[in-house]
Amino acid sequence: MLQSGLPILAFFVGNLLGYLILTLARRRGMRSPFAIIFGLEAVFLLMFLILGSQALQGGVIPPFPPGIFVVGIVPLTVAMGLQTSTIRRAGTQGVSTTFVTGVLSDWAHTLTQYLTWLSLKSTQWHRRVIVRESFKQASFRHLLLLFGIWLAYVVGAMCGSALELYMALFALICPVCVLVVLIVLDLFRPMEWPEASISRG
Repeated sequence: MLQSGLPILAFFVGNLLGYLILTLARRRGMRSPFAIIFGLEAVFLLMFLILGSQALQGGVIPPFPPGIFVVGIVPLTVAMGLQTSTIRRAGTQGVSTTFVTGVLSDWAHTLTQYLTWLSLKSTQWHRRVIVRESFKQASFRHLLLLFGIWLAYVVGAMCGSALELYMALFALICPVCVLVVLIVLDLFRPMEWPEASISRG
């Protein structure tokens, strides 16, 4: 029971910690709060890399004894919770970088909006005009953004699987390097806050 519920609790704690960091950073006027969160993500990934490498047997971490397995799962899910609290918008569009089903739901909703607009205009405009005007529609641009996120999921999964075959858990060095790049970018050019609802207090 504990082994099944702990990842959910760890994800919640990571998500809560991420929003807490953003709230406190905003109240104190910090320029680069995302760098803190990305740094914590990197620490938790490295923690899993160290713990998991010691428990790795035949390419997998055995679920028994449960101690090292549970301890290894917690850093991963905390890191995922932290990531969920970071990049929430791309321009004026809301995005999610962790919820695959959430992206699918958004895609279906946005596609319905675009098809509704398209059905109204298809009898009035020429095909070339529709294509040109589609790029001016927020729903169509959001569809493209969500498609890009899904494409990133697929490419990331393929690259991760390929690296895992050759590097095992050391494949985690790649996302850690990406996080380091994001930290540097946020320090030199702070990212926008994910939600206006985070109060300055």
